Amino acid sequence: MAFSNSTEARAAVRRWGWRLTVLAVVAAAWQLGSLQRQALLEDLQDQGRQELNLYVSHLVGQLNRYAFLPALLADDFRLQSLLIAPQNSDQQVRVNRLLTHVNAIAGSLDVYLMDADGITVAASNWQDDVTFIGRDFSFRPYFIEAMSGRSGRYYALGTTSGRRGYYFSYPVGEPDEPLGVVVVKVDIDTLESSWRSRNSDLLLTDPDGVIFVSTRPEWRYRTLLPLSSSDIRRVRESRRYPNASLAPLFERTDGGQDPGSQVLRVAEPDGRSYVGVAHDMPDVGWHAQLLIPRETVQPQVWQTRLFALTSLFLLLLVGRSYLQRHRLAREREQQKQQAMQEALVELEERVSQRTRDLTEANRLLREEARQHEQTRDELIQ
Repeated sequence: MAFSNSTEARAAVRRWGWRLTVLAVVAAAWQLGSLQRQALLEDLQDQGRQELNLYVSHLVGQLNRYAFLPALLADDFRLQSLLIAPQNSDQQVRVNRLLTHVNAIAGSLDVYLMDADGITVAASNWQDDVTFIGRDFSFRPYFIEAMSGRSGRYYALGTTSGRRGYYFSYPVGEPDEPLGVVVVKVDIDTLESSWRSRNSDLLLTDPDGVIFVSTRPEWRYRTLLPLSSSDIRRVRESRRYPNASLAPLFERTDGGQDPGSQVLRVAEPDGRSYVGVAHDMPDVGWHAQLLIPRETVQPQVWQTRLFALTSLFLLLLVGRSYLQRHRLAREREQQKQQAMQEALVELEERVSQRTRDLTEANRLLREEARQHEQTRDELIQ
C-alpha cells in the first residue's frame, strides 16, 4: 500500500509539473510576441521619423518659396499709390490685375492688399463671386504684426473663402508708419495631399493642439488632446477656426523613453491605438505628428507567437520523449538488476539447500556404516 501511494504521488507531481511547463511555454511565447511587437514598432518609428523629417523639410521649403513675395510686392509703387489714393478706380484695376498675375505665377491661393484700417482695397480674386474686396481683416494677427512694422505669418481657416491657408504679410510703406499691408495666402490643401504613406497618418497642429492638417479629413479642427475651457474660449475668440468642434480626438495612454514618441488612443468607440512620432516646426509655429496604427504589426506578432509556441512545444515534446526513454531505460536496468539479484538469491538458496542435502546424506552414510561395523563386530564375537 505504501509503494502504491508513493507511485501515485510521483505521478501526480509529474502531471502538475507538465501542466506548469505548458503554462510556462505559453507565457514565454506570449512574451516573445510582445518583445517582437515592441521591436517592430520601434523600427516603424525610426522609419516614420525619417519620413517625417523629410516631409517637414519639404513643407518648410514649400512655404519659404512664398516668404519673400510680400516684401517684394510692398516695394511696388503701384500698391503704395493705391493706398495713398484708394478712390482711384483705374489704379485699383491695375493693382488688381497685378495681384492676379502674381498669384497665378507664384501658385499661391490669394494675394491681397489692405489699408491701414484692415479693409481690403485690392485682391487677386477681385473678379470672383466671393472676393476679399471690402472685407475687414484687421482682427487677423498677420495684419497686426505687419502694421507694427514686422513681417507676419499666420495660419487659419479663411472667414470669407472657407479655405485653409498659411498667410505671409508685410507692411507697405515706412515700417514705423505703414500705409497698409500686403498678404500672400498659400493653399494648405496641396501641402496635405503631398503626404503619401500606406502605414501612417499625418497631423499638423498649432500650439494649442488644434489639428488643421490631416490625411484623415474627419480629424480636422479637432484637438489632439482635451483642452481646458479657457483655452477653448480663447481659440474661438481668435476666429482662427470658425465653427470648429474642437472636440478631443485622442487620449494619451502612455509615453516611451523617447520624448519624440507617445502612444495615443482614439477617443471614440473603436478606440484604435497609435504610436506617434513628433517633430516641432518652430519657424512656422506648427507641430507635426506621424501616427502609426499599433495594429499594423499585429499579424507579425501573432506569427512570432505561433512560431515560438510551436517551436517550444516541439522542444517540450522532444524533451519529454527523451525523459520517458531515459526513465524506461532506467526502469529496465532496475528490473534487470532486480532479476539478477533475485536469481542470485535463488542460486544461493539452492546452493544452501544442496549443501544441507549433501550434509544430511553424508551423515546418513556414516550412520549406516557405523551400524554395519557394529553388526559385523557382534557376529564375530
